Amino acid sequence: MDTLYPDLETIWPGWKIEAFLGKGLDGSVYKAARSMNGIVMESAVKITAMPEDQYNFAHMQAERVQDFDVDMYRSKADDGITEIKCLLMLKSCSHVVDIEDFALVKREDDIQWNVYIRMELLRSLVDYLGERQRLTENQIIKLGLDLSDVLLQCEKNNIIHRDFKIENTYITEEGEYKIGDFGIAIKSDEAETKKGNKNYMAPEVFWERKYGKTSDIYSVGIMLYMLANGNKMPFFDTDYFWADNEEKEQAFRRRVNGEKIPDTRYASRELNSIILKALSYEPENRYRDAKALMGALKSIKGHQTDQGS
Repeated sequence: MDTLYPDLETIWPGWKIEAFLGKGLDGSVYKAARSMNGIVMESAVKITAMPEDQYNFAHMQAERVQDFDVDMYRSKADDGITEIKCLLMLKSCSHVVDIEDFALVKREDDIQWNVYIRMELLRSLVDYLGERQRLTENQIIKLGLDLSDVLLQCEKNNIIHRDFKIENTYITEEGEYKIGDFGIAIKSDEAETKKGNKNYMAPEVFWERKYGKTSDIYSVGIMLYMLANGNKMPFFDTDYFWADNEEKEQAFRRRVNGEKIPDTRYASRELNSIILKALSYEPENRYRDAKALMGALKSIKGHQTDQGS
């Protein structure tokens, strides 16, 4: 366990961290458990540390850190608080990871903070794909519908998630999909900064133009495209398992520069049409909102023959 983080029991008595699960843009996630009277409870705990690198922080302190750097750390703490607010706001949405508790802990002074979020423990879609390789077409449609529900709730609350991606998606034992990680979510009327994973980023976000709710629709479109294209991004050669960094960069540039995106390798004509509309270069050519995307997916649900294994 990283010595940056105090014992979890000082925050939630009885809870202990058991395993490291992964690291994202704004924090690390651990598996935690509590045992009481023979009953074991398990959760995922996300810990965001500001600053994360204690050595760099000490170095900046020695050089009399500038106000700009202080503001940067406080801003990152605000990101953790934003995620908590979003998860609580969307708690009624069954396709958002459920928040169980949270805590903000000051480490030494006004700069150093830890934000703890305890959430339901779910299986990641990355792990699921590692076992099955590909989703069936009906599973892809189901994923699109579940994420459309999240989009719909985000729109109602004036939220742009900005980080829809496979790595932030989870699957329940019943086959329901859930999205997590609202650490870089933003209010719709504040959306101008480039933030998120560039592989899933809408062109207008990458080019730092004004953007809105359809940027999230684009990111969901990239997710669906990948899953219907052998887990490959647009313009990747699906006949080869690996792509080197130069090929990845070229594919990315072709996409954000507006080159026509080719059909997916495995999707039916109907699903492919929906995905490509979601990936329209110009925002006004995409689905106008989550309800429109959901309606399109519902129109083909149940009419597809499962493809893949």
